[in-house]
Amino acid sequence: MQERRTRKNPGSRGYRVPGHTAGEFRIVGMERGGDVTYFGDMVDELGQYEDLGTIKELQELKERYGKK
Repeated sequence: MQERRTRKNPGSRGYRVPGHTAGEFRIVGMERGGDVTYFGDMVDELGQYEDLGTIKELQELKERYGKK
């Protein structure tokens, strides 16, 4: 099983990604006022999770089926 990419921040509800778990990662700045775009393993993984459903939907499934 692959190690988690994220870690919970102590004393906070947020998360962080240690460099050794990030995998390939790059940031591309768009010219002329465009958005900054992120690419890489973490982004691909996040997209796959989002394809499964929203956080709320996944929490409801977890509660329904009792999985941790």
